[in-house]
This record gives sequence, C-alpha cells and structure tokens, in this order.
Amino acid sequence: MAEILVFNREHWMDKLDEKQLATYVEKYPKFMDKYNARTQKGDVVQIEDDGHFKNGYDKRSFDLVIVKDKTKKELQSLMGPLLEDAWEMKFDPVTMESKAIYTPILIKKFKSTVPIYDDKAEISLTAVVEKVIE
Repeated sequence: MAEILVFNREHWMDKLDEKQLATYVEKYPKFMDKYNARTQKGDVVQIEDDGHFKNGYDKRSFDLVIVKDKTKKELQSLMGPLLEDAWEMKFDPVTMESKAIYTPILIKKFKSTVPIYDDKAEISLTAVVEKVIE
C-alpha cells in the first residue's frame, strides 16, 4: 500500500479577480508564471509507503489518500513538477560554436492532481489522474 498527501485548500492566488491579477502582472512581469505554477487543491504533494504519516500531518492543509493496490515505487511517476521542454541556443565565444542548451520551463509545481472525491480515507488508483494543462 501507499499513502498520498493531497493539498486540500485554496491558494491565495485563487481568490484574485481579473483586475487584481492584471495589477499583479503589471507590477511583477513574471507573476503570471508563478500564478500558473501555483499549488492547487487536489495536487499530489507527497507519496510515501504505508504508515509513513501515522504520526500525523497538517490536516488543515492536506488529505491523506490510501492506495491499497499500489506501492510508493509504482506511484512515483505522479510526483515532480510539470515541465515544458525548451531548448536555447548559446554561442560559445571560445570555441566559436553554438550549442543547444536544455532549459525546461516550469508549468506547474506539481504535475498530478486527484479529482474531487467523496471518501477521503480510501481511493483507488483509477481515480488518480494527471491534470491536463490547456
């Protein structure tokens, strides 16, 4: 079995209306990147082996989801950030050559999310889906 820690509260950025968001973007040009990458309700934050969270966790901010039919290793693909591949050409003045440098762009801090669920105590793996970024 495995245990999944799922973020269960709203992010302060979720409360911004269009005008407030535009104000932040105008004041801080890279704010939109941070806004798009924010932690959102349902994000899979941590995956551990069965019993890892027996001593507790922040129940105000997280839900504990028990997946009976999978191990931590089998669920590891749900962890990590959602990245977009990006390559940048850099000129090396010493060798007089251009090189393609891999510089991934952070799209979202956590790539996987658990959809809304009723029974917070147990959930099957089929309910754990990757969030599609449009």
